[in-house]
Amino acid sequence: MFYQQPSELPQPEPTRPDQQFGEYTLQYFIEDNFWYILGVLAILIIVIGYSIYVRKKKNEKTEN
Repeated sequence: MFYQQPSELPQPEPTRPDQQFGEYTLQYFIEDNFWYILGVLAILIIVIGYSIYVRKKKNEKTEN
């Protein structure tokens, strides 16, 4: 089995002007990861909705 080694080390990204060293608030996290959070929420909504749908279909079959 072969492992791919990174070709270069990651460089640090500049901080925002209003951000001080060591301060990373929830607001910064949400702003930086907004699309990932929306994606996870969409997947959760789909999974929960499908489970409710399957449960309703199962209950309809058992009642008839």
